[in-house]
Amino acid sequence: ATGVMLHNQIDYNLQFLGIALPTAVLSALLLRGVLRKKAMPITRTRSILEVTAVMFLLIVFVLEGRFLVLGKLGRTAERQGKPEMALTWLDHTRGSLLPRDTELTRAQLLQSLHRPTEALDALTAYAKNNAEDARVWQLRGDIEASLGRCVAARTSYDTALMLGWLNLL
Repeated sequence: ATGVMLHNQIDYNLQFLGIALPTAVLSALLLRGVLRKKAMPITRTRSILEVTAVMFLLIVFVLEGRFLVLGKLGRTAERQGKPEMALTWLDHTRGSLLPRDTELTRAQLLQSLHRPTEALDALTAYAKNNAEDARVWQLRGDIEASLGRCVAARTSYDTALMLGWLNLL
């Protein structure tokens, strides 16, 4: 459980920092040349590269920032015990370049609403990009077991144990 919690904290915070921090640093570097009193010799190539890097990160930040806000609203609704509202917010995050574990969260919510087929579809979508996450297989096993598919559940649990044995101890 500690490993999963640590993974979630690192994954969430690094995604945000992976966008915001480089944007801030590169913006500061770009502005440093503008705000300096002394002229600093900057080659044309370096200047073009800095501006390009800052513009790229700003575009990614603008495009992905809305998904971070929508995901936060969905997770807040989930914590408040409003799974339908959480699903609505999370559905609006589809199309994100950095989806994190949104589909996994959707699967958990769908399972809690007794919609196992949709939950399995969400897990399949999540596993396309992150099949080595043991949580996928553990949840898949839970859903398969609830549907009475014992062999499929066992296979999923075995995979979860193989991938995340340190987290499952």
